[in-house]
Amino acid sequence: MTEDGRRLAGLVQGGGYAQKAAVRNTQCWEIPDSVDDDQAIAVALQGNTAYHLLFSQLQIRANETVLIPAAAGGVGSLAVQLAAANGTRVVAMASTEEKRQLALDLGAKAVVDSSTEEDLAQRITAAAQEANGNRRDGINAALEMTGASMFATTLDVIQRNGRVATFGYASGIWPSLKSEDLLQTLLQKSVTLSGFWLPNVDATHQAFSTKSLFTMITQGQLRIISGGTYALGDAAQAHRDLASRTVTGKLSLDPSQ
Repeated sequence: MTEDGRRLAGLVQGGGYAQKAAVRNTQCWEIPDSVDDDQAIAVALQGNTAYHLLFSQLQIRANETVLIPAAAGGVGSLAVQLAAANGTRVVAMASTEEKRQLALDLGAKAVVDSSTEEDLAQRITAAAQEANGNRRDGINAALEMTGASMFATTLDVIQRNGRVATFGYASGIWPSLKSEDLLQTLLQKSVTLSGFWLPNVDATHQAFSTKSLFTMITQGQLRIISGGTYALGDAAQAHRDLASRTVTGKLSLDPSQ
């Protein structure tokens, strides 16, 4: 909060687990009165990430079908809502029945159990047909953040002329696909593959997306899913809970505790 009482949300490239942090003036934004602190925290990182993955990288369109992993997580839960609000059909992946139901409640048309890799490509394809009203259309665009074999599975289910945006490898394992197999898939299916890191989005576009997301929250069009707030000293526990895949939504740290 500023000396004159304004609340600000901002992004830092490391060093944010602190009571005070230096933030570039181009990467902080005033929070409207209609948005609370927890909502603003989620918008700054997860919200902007979901927004630019969908609209800057994948450039999703209405009446397409997009695959969203970890659909009950901080980025995923917002991506589901943003895509659905855009008129894009969502196939959501999540590891528990509770998380899959949450994804449906947030606007997904079909869900896939991601807790097992058995027949995963076939199950994603079936879910896409369900989302498309049993038409044979498949996945037009996909987010990928798991790495390991999920990277190859995503490329396997993507349709011709599809787009894939990768933004991490949460499994801790690099994708297992060989470079020659990757190139062959991209060429044969005319697939566009892009990487994404939020700091590479320029300040003007981040300011625009932040304002848009704040407006959607104010108008009741975007729901922030909170996974809980931890004291700053409990940051390690927050990371353990996140790694356990038992939490949903955005986890926050409170430096005042």
